[in-house]
Parts: sequence; C-alpha cells; structure tokens
Amino acid sequence: MALYAKLTRIIAHAYFKHGHSVLEAACMDICRWPQPDTPDTYQLPLLNTTVNVCVPSREAMHQVSPDLSHSSRVLVAAAGTLDIGRALKALLPQIQFLWELMLTAEPMIVRATTPHASSQLVLSLVSLILPIHYCGDYRPYFTIHDSDCQTHVQKSKGKIKHGRGE
Repeated sequence: MALYAKLTRIIAHAYFKHGHSVLEAACMDICRWPQPDTPDTYQLPLLNTTVNVCVPSREAMHQVSPDLSHSSRVLVAAAGTLDIGRALKALLPQIQFLWELMLTAEPMIVRATTPHASSQLVLSLVSLILPIHYCGDYRPYFTIHDSDCQTHVQKSKGKIKHGRGE
C-alpha cells in the first residue's frame, strides 16, 4: 500500500472517531519522524500505531515484489524510480518554460485527474532542476478543500495556463 494512502486511512479513521484534535496529534507525530536519508526500514509512530516504512536502495527496487498487500510494511519508492518522461509527456512543448519557472520558484498550480498523477507531476517538475535544490513551496497533492486554496487560485488568475497532468 502506498505510504500516503496508509497514512490517510489511519488519520481519517481516528478523525471520524475522535474529532478535530486528531489532526494536531498526527502533525506532532509526523514532525518527530526522522529524515529518510538512507535506504532502511523506519518505524514511524502515528496516533498510537507504528507504520513500518521500507525505503529501499535503487538496486533493491528491482528485486522487491510489487505485491505488498500481505505485508505490514509500506514500500516507499526510491527517488530514482520517478518516471519523469511519462509525467511530463503532455507538457513537452512547454518544458523549457516549466524548467525556468521551477528554477526561479515561480508559483504555479497543477491540475490532474488523480492524486497520484498530481503528485507524480509535481515531483517531476521539482526534479527538473536537479541537482539544484528547489527552494519554493510545493505540495504534491492539493485540493479545493485546503484552507488556502482560494488564496493560491486568486494569485494565479490571469497567468499562463499549462497543460494537464495525466
């Protein structure tokens, strides 16, 4: 199961059972997590449970079975497994412009049909300028229900529209 889906399930279940205070507790737990800077298995506390997350090396990614439905561990894809070409395929005519936007950390809003497509597209855009570290604010998944959505949408009116993620 994907990490974000697993976390969402845990937090949502607790939220509907115990209310709004769960969100603050979840954020506090997440803030205490270590940086996953090396391939390893991490035990991450979240709302009185432990999420076991395996961050494999790039070499190990080819040896791990994709069917983890019977495992209690969550597999996080190594950074090198992001399919940038597929994520940016529809945007190739604007790739230089997008590269410049990412390099200068100009704001943009990405629309996609699914959370997975959105996160893949955002992470692909951020990785366009590697090895330069992206210094802007980015959110792989952002919905109209986020409290600051209207602020971002109002700022983007009148700007050039980009292609849609697939």
